[in-house]
Amino acid sequence: MRRLLTVFLSVLLLSGCISKPSEPTITLDGTIDVFYAQKLEWSDCGNSLECSEFVVPVDYSDLSGETISIAINRHLATNQSARLGSIVINPGGPGGSGITYVEAYESQFTARLMKSFDIVGFDPRGVGKSAPIECTPADVQDEIYASESTPDTAAEIKEYLKPLDMKPCAEAEGKIFNHVSTVEVVKDLDILRALLGEEQLNYIGKSYGTQIGAVYASMFPANVGRFVLDGAVDMKATGLELSLGQAAGFEEEFHRFARYCVQAFVKCVLGNSESDVLDRLMTFINKLDSKPLKTEGSRKLTESHAWMALIGSMYAPQWTWDWLIDSLEAAYAGDGTALLDMADWQAGRQPDGTYEDNSFDAFPAINCIDYPYEPFDRDQFMAQTMAVAPMLGRLFGWMEGGCKDWPGKGITMPADISAAANSANPILVVGTVYDPATPVQWARNLTEQLGNARYLEFTGDGHTAYVSGSRCIDYRVDKFFTDGELPPEGLKCLPDQVLVN
Repeated sequence: MRRLLTVFLSVLLLSGCISKPSEPTITLDGTIDVFYAQKLEWSDCGNSLECSEFVVPVDYSDLSGETISIAINRHLATNQSARLGSIVINPGGPGGSGITYVEAYESQFTARLMKSFDIVGFDPRGVGKSAPIECTPADVQDEIYASESTPDTAAEIKEYLKPLDMKPCAEAEGKIFNHVSTVEVVKDLDILRALLGEEQLNYIGKSYGTQIGAVYASMFPANVGRFVLDGAVDMKATGLELSLGQAAGFEEEFHRFARYCVQAFVKCVLGNSESDVLDRLMTFINKLDSKPLKTEGSRKLTESHAWMALIGSMYAPQWTWDWLIDSLEAAYAGDGTALLDMADWQAGRQPDGTYEDNSFDAFPAINCIDYPYEPFDRDQFMAQTMAVAPMLGRLFGWMEGGCKDWPGKGITMPADISAAANSANPILVVGTVYDPATPVQWARNLTEQLGNARYLEFTGDGHTAYVSGSRCIDYRVDKFFTDGELPPEGLKCLPDQVLVN
């Protein structure tokens, strides 16, 4: 079931590698001060980047106990004489690597921002190079990604609901398995702030990274510098409410994809109208459920693979929708190779069959600590998802419940962030009107929940707005960081190129 938890991982996270610096060591004395007193030792790790690590306690209630190292990297401000400080980033997930995100700095940040700030990435605890939770071999991941996602028969339902035994993983990973919560990541982040020499933290959080930012603002309001929370999550929403919001968001974006094909091409190869495109798509998906499609390799394209390719392409439509149209055209003609390639790209599967990171395991490990399983009526929930998403409702209805029987237990995600209203500086929240993964209403809600915040809206498509095709958004975010200038109240930024009318 954990395969379904990975569907919403951002497709914008790019792979990479760093040279590992020597393991830092500190002498524990039972106080938090020793962690704040560390000195970062930076080493060149290629591509104009520096890398380092710092030590944090596994359990903040046991400051003399086990420790782990948090991996970081940075791209130094290109104009050091006019440097304004550091900006720490988190690209989302949970399970996304800030290190690989910063490695792709040329496509993720503007030249203006990089001129004035050191851009700092970090892998949160349990992720990437920071005590990664790694339990599932690549061949098992392949099986899970290919397996049933919308069970139909009693036998399929029984098999689907059979939990994976994660107890051996929990035992092998040790204490860290219960200590990958967002609250603990936030405490690590404040130590990083101090080690960077910053009295206040400047921060960009995208998607799940907005939750890290919101919790930080509520726990360390005096230390809030300039925060941008892009693709925001509603902190008061329950896990079921978040799933319902995403079901509706992706359903709407599927309709927009169909309209895009009809409007952008002289002849849409997928259908003559929006309804034709969607009807043909769902017919194709339903056939895959019982008859996977052949590819050029030994693997077949299953229904789950197709859903992963489809859902994932909704994150960055300006880059993926043409690819998706070509892939679907080939699949309709009987060749599932291109669509399987899309699914593999979303999952981070390499040509040699390995996976580029540990996000498959990190996502549920973090998510099931932050949002532990709560009993629910699946039939009732299925009815709710079908009501808001007639096409995708069954997929999302079965998606819920993946944390049942999870062996880890830790600090849950705080719903009350009211203390953020006391933040030293106002926070900029960015919402995208047609964002399927973090619906725009979540950003509006988070702005109210933070109190001391300003809302900026992007009337475009895709997941998150900064450096995603709007010079207006990029200018306003950069201006906020460099000059502290908030956008005008109620400003709505247009995309440079409108995808769908």
